[in-house]
Amino acid sequence: MTNVSINNKMVEIFIFKLKIIILLVCGVYCVQSPPTIIKQPPYEQLYQVAQSTDETDRPFMLDCEAKGDPEPTYRWHKNGLEFNYVAYDKRINQQPRRGTLVFTKPDSVDEGLYQCFADNKHGTAVSNAVFLRKSELNSFPDEDVEDKLVTEGDSLTIECNPPTGYPKPSIFWIILSSTGALRSINSPRLTVDPEGRLHFSNVTIQDEFSDAMYACSATSFFRTEYKVGRRTNLKVERGSSSSSSHAPVLQYTSPPTVPALRGQKLELHCIYGGTPLPDIVWSKRNGLLEGSHYTFINYGKTLLIKQVALSDEGLR
Repeated sequence: MTNVSINNKMVEIFIFKLKIIILLVCGVYCVQSPPTIIKQPPYEQLYQVAQSTDETDRPFMLDCEAKGDPEPTYRWHKNGLEFNYVAYDKRINQQPRRGTLVFTKPDSVDEGLYQCFADNKHGTAVSNAVFLRKSELNSFPDEDVEDKLVTEGDSLTIECNPPTGYPKPSIFWIILSSTGALRSINSPRLTVDPEGRLHFSNVTIQDEFSDAMYACSATSFFRTEYKVGRRTNLKVERGSSSSSSHAPVLQYTSPPTVPALRGQKLELHCIYGGTPLPDIVWSKRNGLLEGSHYTFINYGKTLLIKQVALSDEGLR
């Protein structure tokens, strides 16, 4: 009996010491803490909705992840109200042990302002408020082919009337043949301004095509698609020898005041017509346009400032 009592006492002492060790270790490594967001969405996120049965769905995620002890639980708000994603026919799911939402079948109704909350008994962490916006590229309005008659050597501007979309579509012009084949336009005489208009600095006989026409097109980098709109059939009359030279005429220039964000890129445009082709020269009042900070593109008609700085303020 004595030996048994001694053994039981030793076991109790061992367990007591073990508990002390666990408490000491936990005091160093098991400190509980409120949640901290470690992964969150950007302030704006685009998504794409399938517009026809030919398009496949493009699932996307709204990221949200936090660390904390105890492990956080997650909830979302949409437009300032509790967001019950379970009610969305299982096309929106939450990743296990994370707050990240997975949109398996995007829909137009998903647009809105979202925010993620991570909770535990010690507090709440809040993510960025992300504006979830649907990308779209609308169609051009239906228009008949426009016939343009112009004299050789004259300047010419053709309107585009581009479609709406988000992000703002990029506009480019193509040569569309009667067979449906497409050709790009690459000439120092032909320039597209930021509003989508096509400018001929001067028109030549070679600009006329018997089996093709000029077409304005729009593309969205996010949707990886393009649409073809206004079409123009150009007819060029031969000019007289006395009209072979034309003084420069302004066709497009950037607005007098252009807002810019420091660190972002900025393009300034200056497009002139005339025969021979005018030379474009850029300058800055009380300053120099030198170095890799500035780049001249589009045959000198566009001044590209790669990263805007405060020193770029001024007149050009």
